[in-house]
Amino acid sequence: MRFITKAVLITVTCFSTTFSPASGQSPNSARQGSPMYRLAIPTSKAREALERGMVLAQKGDIDAAIRAWSEAIRLAPNDPAAYLERATAYAVNGDSTRSMSDLNEVLRLDPLNVRALNNRGMQHRQNGDLDSAFADFTSAISADREYTRAYYNRASVLMAKGNADAAIRDYDEALRLDP
Repeated sequence: MRFITKAVLITVTCFSTTFSPASGQSPNSARQGSPMYRLAIPTSKAREALERGMVLAQKGDIDAAIRAWSEAIRLAPNDPAAYLERATAYAVNGDSTRSMSDLNEVLRLDPLNVRALNNRGMQHRQNGDLDSAFADFTSAISADREYTRAYYNRASVLMAKGNADAAIRDYDEALRLDP
């Protein structure tokens, strides 16, 4: 454990994909046991708010989860974790403007956050901006060459752009990483 100005640095590991229906990701594309992001949570109250939001989201109470993550952000404004979760919740609620704002904040705080890059790419794809989506998925792959979701999502952009050969290569890589 490493301390950063009274904050505990935690590596969060995702073992299942329980809350990302708007991500457009293949349900089996999560690389099990992959570190998703690093947290620097300065207070136990911020950590409690973050965790409360996770539980509320799992229960399906997205609006309450958003409120909990907003509280975590108020308590720890330089921690990307609550922004990332709230961005996903906003996307689930169809609020792409707020989702994109939170994803941009995550990437300001943690420029190589693969989950934020991937999710922002999904927002760009959904908004019809294939070039920006492609750039974000490529950045996610550059940051983590084993992040299956980014290969899968980039392949869908390549297909939409008419580049079937490159899409097949990305689909093949996604399958190689997560058979």
